[in-house]
Amino acid sequence: MPICPSASTTAAHSCRGGSSTQYRVTVTNLGPDAATGVGLATVTSANLSGLVWACSGTATNCAAASGNGPLAMNINLPAGSTLDFLVDALVAPLPEAPAAFSASLTPPAGLQDPTPGDEAASDIDAVGVFRSGFE
Repeated sequence: MPICPSASTTAAHSCRGGSSTQYRVTVTNLGPDAATGVGLATVTSANLSGLVWACSGTATNCAAASGNGPLAMNINLPAGSTLDFLVDALVAPLPEAPAAFSASLTPPAGLQDPTPGDEAASDIDAVGVFRSGFE
């Protein structure tokens, strides 16, 4: 029975408006079977723009090594493989609202997932003066 890949994001817990920040999306297929045609999509809050991403793979190749904009693609993951996406984004200087980034996976029809709930990850970062907890 194939295991659906899991997604995770990491970034700093805070960032400055008017600067850039980086997110990492890691998609792993633990196996035992390949996962072909898995949908990968990212969504950001309105205060993140200028997304540029790069992909690297372990035991598999990226369909594209880099690109612009949100991730929106189908990926193929042999058993035991990982795709790692680094996404750079610009944080709007104002308003100082939290920056939100999320990634989700959609398994193709017929792929059974013995661990439901690991297909999405999100990260919310404080922006500006509230990044240090000052209120």
